[in-house]
Amino acid sequence: MDIPTVTRRRFLKAAGAALAAGTVATALPWTSLLSTNRDGTAFSIHSGRDPATTFPQSVASGDPSPTGVVLWTRVAPDRLDPAADVGLEVARDEDFTDVVQRLQVPAAEVVAEHAHTVRVDLDGALEPASTYYYRFVHGGVASRTGRCRTLPEPGADVDRVRFALLTCQNFQNGYFPALGHVADEDVDFVLHLGDFIYEYDGHASYNGKTFPGRGMRLPSGKPRMENREDLDYVWGRYRADPHVRRMMERHTIIVTWDDHEITNDRSFDYDKGHHVGDATFHMTDGAQLDAFFREGAQAYFDWMPMRIPLDKEAEDPLDVITLYRRFTFGSLVDLWMLDERWFRTPAPSEGLGSPDPDSIHGSGGDREDPGATLLGPAQKEWLLGGLRDSRAQWKVLGQQVQMSPLAATLPGTSVYLNLDAWDGYEAERRTLADALGAVDNAVVLTGDLHTYMVGYVQKDYNNSQGPLGAADNRVAVEFMTPGVTSAGLGEIVEEATGKPVTPGDDEVMENFVLAGNPHMEMFNSTRHGYSVVEFNKSVARYSGFVVDKSQSGTLGNRFLMCIYECPAGRVDVREVLRRSPSGLSALEVADVVRQNDPRRDAVPGPGGKRRAVKDVHDLGAALREDAARRPLLA
Repeated sequence: MDIPTVTRRRFLKAAGAALAAGTVATALPWTSLLSTNRDGTAFSIHSGRDPATTFPQSVASGDPSPTGVVLWTRVAPDRLDPAADVGLEVARDEDFTDVVQRLQVPAAEVVAEHAHTVRVDLDGALEPASTYYYRFVHGGVASRTGRCRTLPEPGADVDRVRFALLTCQNFQNGYFPALGHVADEDVDFVLHLGDFIYEYDGHASYNGKTFPGRGMRLPSGKPRMENREDLDYVWGRYRADPHVRRMMERHTIIVTWDDHEITNDRSFDYDKGHHVGDATFHMTDGAQLDAFFREGAQAYFDWMPMRIPLDKEAEDPLDVITLYRRFTFGSLVDLWMLDERWFRTPAPSEGLGSPDPDSIHGSGGDREDPGATLLGPAQKEWLLGGLRDSRAQWKVLGQQVQMSPLAATLPGTSVYLNLDAWDGYEAERRTLADALGAVDNAVVLTGDLHTYMVGYVQKDYNNSQGPLGAADNRVAVEFMTPGVTSAGLGEIVEEATGKPVTPGDDEVMENFVLAGNPHMEMFNSTRHGYSVVEFNKSVARYSGFVVDKSQSGTLGNRFLMCIYECPAGRVDVREVLRRSPSGLSALEVADVVRQNDPRRDAVPGPGGKRRAVKDVHDLGAALREDAARRPLLA
């Protein structure tokens, strides 16, 4: 195939019109690029050189379109040759014998202001529903090879889409073998639902467990990030992790953020006109906060392969970044990736929750404030309009915080466990539930809570009947993916009680939560890992994998804990497989599950889901004591 050839002058002259038409590859937002090399040196590769010395964070692809994808890399500052361009090759094969694009970014535009990152948007340059391989070249060194994938054409007949779901990967609280397993998964795309990084300085330990090599020492010396130097240091550490690199080399990623990419429990104070962190955040000056949040948004954009509008100098802080966007997978799936942090008003209370003496699903206080919002007016109207207009079979929301309630019945009182989620924004949740109830096959994908959870979003949580709530009250299925390493309920209880969590405690904690939440099917907050969600014409299928975060340098043990399915046309989840995390290995039941063998019903499970809960009072006391000391999602 002939490789397109464009001179620099011709490219710059045509860039505006071509970008609008989506017909050429472009570099975003600050670089121009060439499609051919004048002296041939940009693509000269000297064998035997370690790619990591020049490209320490390797490569990544993200935000696929039917005709392109955003490709990303970073050049080590000490390896940047100001006289040499950075080359990019894209091919149909891994050996680069069938090259379809050969492009260059001038080295002068690979600058410290953007952490020496490089991004190229190939929208308009590739074919739909196709897999490509790519590599960057600089100074005779080729990066590791990345693999990327484009979307099918809108309306195309698509049989299946599989996503790996990730969230909450605290570098200091464990290793990332879960991401290594995701790299090997047979999935079409990876959805990251937030907390890609955590902002904290300090040593790497939790409950007396230490993780060598995982400490953070922020350049500012502060307890949390507070400037661009801190942000780039933390992003660089995370993105250089070998499991992170391999996962992003192998899959095209679609991301949104949660709070920790800038600071814990962040929101926007509409009265003061700037963003804020939680009550313990050391930064309080409004101008300093505004400047830091703008740097945080810019750093997130610089370090992630995405195609979004960003203007760090926008007059209104809310106009700096527009992260919410929509992806269409033929006629099968519409995916809305939401931003529930940049526009949200502060949560009605801090910490674990607040007492609700009337009912665990009652209303009162600021939870019912009609002005409280997670989405902001513009994003909400965009989402509601998109749901009304969608013609896809499955309507899927990729979002951060739990949409269905999470309550606990404790001796003498009931509490919401996390008002930093949709439980703190009741009026807006009802509006969204009405919209979800007006469409077929709505599924909500959630991160944030460091928990495996399957449940239902409902119109009304006060009139639930039966163990799963009234069927005609359900409007959507909610699948929550666990934290890769971040502390779940099990570790928090362990810290509060000083008692280690044993495999038998999984069921105790699950039954404790299910007893107060009849809209839930499954809840496990003691394990770590990832999940895979498949959408096909018959079902939406959720598979939860447990991965040992304590193993460094290896993939670690992986365990298939559960499979749940929701048939098309119904809001009714079926348990296909459920096993205790201490049970059989995944390999011993994989064939049974894959072939839909009736023997799957005999696979050992955790027992009756709503058996009498043991040690509820002890668990409740631990939760109440812990509520005064730390938020559930710290």
